[in-house]
Amino acid sequence: LMAYLRHQLAKARLLTSQLEQHNQWHQILLENSSLTVVGERFLELLASGQETQELPPVQLALKKLSPHHNAIYCLWGQWQLGQIAGVEAAQTERRPLGPGTGCYERWQDLVLPILGRKFVYGALVTTAALPDASRRHWLLMCHHLGAFCDRQLARQQEAQATSALQQERTSKAIIAAVSHDFRTPLATIMGASSSLLAQAGRLSIQEQQAQAQRIYQQAQHLSQVSQNLLQLARLGTDVQIRCSWEDVGEITGGLLGQLPFKARVQVKLPLAAPLIWCNSVLLNQALFNLLENAHRHGPQNTP
Repeated sequence: LMAYLRHQLAKARLLTSQLEQHNQWHQILLENSSLTVVGERFLELLASGQETQELPPVQLALKKLSPHHNAIYCLWGQWQLGQIAGVEAAQTERRPLGPGTGCYERWQDLVLPILGRKFVYGALVTTAALPDASRRHWLLMCHHLGAFCDRQLARQQEAQATSALQQERTSKAIIAAVSHDFRTPLATIMGASSSLLAQAGRLSIQEQQAQAQRIYQQAQHLSQVSQNLLQLARLGTDVQIRCSWEDVGEITGGLLGQLPFKARVQVKLPLAAPLIWCNSVLLNQALFNLLENAHRHGPQNTP
């Protein structure tokens, strides 16, 4: 009877210790997102759970999380050449293998796969035979790690989907900008060129030069707008808009000179206006769009 009670007491202590270890492991997975940190803490936790004996040689293989599940392994511990084959076999079988598992019983190592819902993210490998209770305990912790990998992979996929949606929205915005910002310069170029073709004999040399100058200025403006639109298309990367110190008077003067419609525009600038750090073409285009919208949609004859 005393022997039976001692056995039950030892079993209860073991279950209590395993429960505490599961709680610690759950907290670690909640507080960390780095796969490297989680792998190191996993092995430390396994070592701390061996109260009466030293931790047997253990190796951990985890795949770097990627939407493409055939990723490269991160390895902890001293690996032998044939042990990776055991990890691959456990991935294929999606179950533990080795002594006492009922699968590949003659395999020299005990391999516990890290299972997720769809993928196998790696395995825990040990060369020592484990009691059934310890093997089930370790396998459950591996399942927790697999669930952690599932969550991290889902976050990556969500971030990729969000990025793809943002790129689609950016593309639509660029298309809208192209149709809006190109319309007026193209109309000016077409009008000036048609005047040169239709009235070449009736226009003086000065008038022909003025029309050609308008065509050249608008074509140059189109080229600058095209370059800036390409910059805007790459705003999601590390490319930055090229800026320089610009004079406000020159920007507004050039803007008023290219307006294709008659409007009463009042400009108020300080006498000693400081230079501003900007991209003059983009700022000019933004002001032009504001004036054009106000002229098109506002009351007529309104300044």
